[in-house]
Amino acid sequence: MASISIQRHAFIFHPNLFRTSLKSFLFFYVPLVFSIAYPAAFYLYAIILYPCHSQWDYTSTVCGYMNCYYDNKILGLFDWVMNNIVPIVFIIIANVTLIVRVVVGKRRRNQVVSWRKQRYMTIQLFNISSLFVIAWSPSIVVGLLQQATSTSLFVDIQLNYVMELIYLACLLVPWACVSLLPEFRKWIWKYFDRVRIGHSTIVPY
Repeated sequence: MASISIQRHAFIFHPNLFRTSLKSFLFFYVPLVFSIAYPAAFYLYAIILYPCHSQWDYTSTVCGYMNCYYDNKILGLFDWVMNNIVPIVFIIIANVTLIVRVVVGKRRRNQVVSWRKQRYMTIQLFNISSLFVIAWSPSIVVGLLQQATSTSLFVDIQLNYVMELIYLACLLVPWACVSLLPEFRKWIWKYFDRVRIGHSTIVPY
């Protein structure tokens, strides 16, 4: 998500960057391949190949959060900072900057960017990015508070409440994608109209 958020700047403000095969490969395909291959390789090593014994509790939230690689302070800190905090920070900065640049570009007389042409993809990206920020930000904030204090209260909040929000991103991303499709919006409005009419109908006895 962070990679796509950054690439959106290039698509809107530097479209010529992707017109040659080499530049398209370097600035489009390489980041996408890296964003898929890196998490797969990292967690394959950390969860499966890392030499430790994880005691999973399948009756508790996130299986007891017992990934034993967290016992390694360097590996656990790297995972938390680089794979959780940094991507969310990049997503927030990239999307806020994109909105500011688009608004400023619209007010210029000689603007090069065609807002109507890029509006759909920008709004879609913003919707999906917002889901990730909303889902992950509470976990990051509670994690920072947990590191700053010695109380176990934040650990309980993290495990019993906050961790559940992360799954919202996976569940709602497909809906965020299709919500901007004109056919889907028409279908939704027709469905709710039928439901409303059905509830308003008085059936005589």
